[in-house]
Amino acid sequence: EHMRGAGIKANAVSYSSLLNVCAKAGHVERAERWLGNMVSDGVPPNVVCVNNVIDACARAGRAQRAEAWLRLLTGRSDNRSGQGPPHGTAVVVSLLPSLDSGSGSSPSEDEDGRRGAELAEKVRCSLPPRCPEFKASRLSYTAAAQAYASNGGCEDAERIFAEMESSGMSMDEFGLTVLLSSYGRARPRQRNRAEALFTSYVQKGLKVTKPPLRALKTTLGSSWADRLVEDLGVEAMA
Repeated sequence: EHMRGAGIKANAVSYSSLLNVCAKAGHVERAERWLGNMVSDGVPPNVVCVNNVIDACARAGRAQRAEAWLRLLTGRSDNRSGQGPPHGTAVVVSLLPSLDSGSGSSPSEDEDGRRGAELAEKVRCSLPPRCPEFKASRLSYTAAAQAYASNGGCEDAERIFAEMESSGMSMDEFGLTVLLSSYGRARPRQRNRAEALFTSYVQKGLKVTKPPLRALKTTLGSSWADRLVEDLGVEAMA
């Protein structure tokens, strides 16, 4: 804010740093507002910036909101034909505070997701004409899946990862940890699905590290997990 007040134009690095701080604190509205300011100032956001907004939503436990921002990366239609709001307008900054000022009551999950989708669409429509196309990264999908996993939403987490793999990206050890943890938090606990996932992952020759092994033990229990690891000949990598 001091830079803006002094007439100094922030760049992508400045905004990325602010968004990262908001993400780590789980401050969703602040992250969204800074992303809106970034676009309004004519600074094209990149996938890292949007990932920070997704991460903020995930840390705040707002899964549908996180997925709404993932859709900015995976489902952006081409809006450079002259239709929709003019590119680079200040509509984003004016919209972001109004949608979430409300009466102080917390919206339902569906309403929260709808608001996130509206904000993401406004950002999409307000991007400068030459802004490079976004492409969701593995981290984009993993952060969105984490938002569901933290509440035991294993089926939604599975859906997000299935979409990621259909786009040509394989699951890594971070995604494995997230999905295993979703099985452990589900009610009832999904032990058979956890075993099947871990077995399939190992049989593909993918890297196994200590975090997914801890998630496996939490989900299956130590005896079951130890037996499975031994049967599969797994040795955790650092």
